[in-house]
Amino acid sequence: MSRLWFLEFHEKTSPILCHSHGAIPDWFNPSYREEFWKGANLEAKDFATFETPVRIRHLSIPRASLEEQNFVHDVYGRMMRKIGDRIVGQRSIHSNTTPAYLSKHQMRNGVTKIGNEEEIIDVLRNAGVEIFCPETMSLPDQISLFRERQTIIGTSSSAFHMSIFSELENDIFCILPTNLLNSNFKLIDKAAKNKSRYLFPKSGTEQHENTLGFNLYSIVSDPKGIAHEILSIID
Repeated sequence: MSRLWFLEFHEKTSPILCHSHGAIPDWFNPSYREEFWKGANLEAKDFATFETPVRIRHLSIPRASLEEQNFVHDVYGRMMRKIGDRIVGQRSIHSNTTPAYLSKHQMRNGVTKIGNEEEIIDVLRNAGVEIFCPETMSLPDQISLFRERQTIIGTSSSAFHMSIFSELENDIFCILPTNLLNSNFKLIDKAAKNKSRYLFPKSGTEQHENTLGFNLYSIVSDPKGIAHEILSIID
């Protein structure tokens, strides 16, 4: 999608040539993919793909506005916020000062997980932080959450990338399972204009690879201490 910024400046008069796996209808499944494409004002008939070599007389190739791990341009953020506007539609957005926590405690598989995350959650919930499980929420609901809540807390997760669809410059507190930060988070922060803090526990973590359905499964030494420290910052 990082090349679609081109459509903001040029009328869509020709098919969009894409190389991907499967037939074009497959690109619209599951349903959240279709929501993304609709947000970009695109449907299946707008795309073309070929299974055999084809000569094309005139072909425009926009440069990527985002390249993973490498760079991002401002136009990417502007494009994604407009897509977010269309996905959210006419629903009312109400500012809410209650901090939100993006939890992974219900997830059974994925890339990373903090195994004793529920101890962090207990402290935050008792302090009035509202807990959300992004994988149980619709795409519009996830985007709306970032548009309504100034402060978003959680463990390292692609759910934070939803901030790219928000006009609100979020205050993000992200707990890392290791002392290494994936640069994609910083690229999204730059495009979304987030004010993010990435926190690695001073007390350390116990890490296990390929455990319980996750590539990296971590146990935090002092989960309650981490939660209290975050609360002291946001207060």
